[in-house]
Amino acid sequence: MGSQHLGKLRKIISSDKRLCERIEFPLKMFYAFQPEPGAELDWKGPVLLDNIGGEGVGFNDSVLIAKGAEILIRMYLPEDSVPVVFVGKVSWSKLSPVELKSAKKIYSYGIHIEKYDPVTESRFLGFMSDQILGKYMDDSGNLKDI
Repeated sequence: MGSQHLGKLRKIISSDKRLCERIEFPLKMFYAFQPEPGAELDWKGPVLLDNIGGEGVGFNDSVLIAKGAEILIRMYLPEDSVPVVFVGKVSWSKLSPVELKSAKKIYSYGIHIEKYDPVTESRFLGFMSDQILGKYMDDSGNLKDI
């Protein structure tokens, strides 16, 4: 790929002020609060991800989760039968604007990925890289007209 293409790709990606590129991808995930020693995990979900990035995920749910709370996240990547499981921390939460007038409260969450093992990290970041390249490049390796 020529340097002018790399420059254009960098400009497109850096126009978003987030630390990592976000991809809207219809993945379902489950989450659980850290249990007390000896207690079993109580997985909530599935919930549909709003977006996914190299450093976190976003989702909506009716359960109120405190900012700063640590949760376990479990999701299945496409064509992979083994889930990725990692620890995330709630970076922010707010009432979902779509649901402000609804009787049922829905909260939007931004979760920062805090910890995962090296194998999970490799699988997750490989998936994210493929999705980002697919968003900006065609099958021939040329930049898509965005």
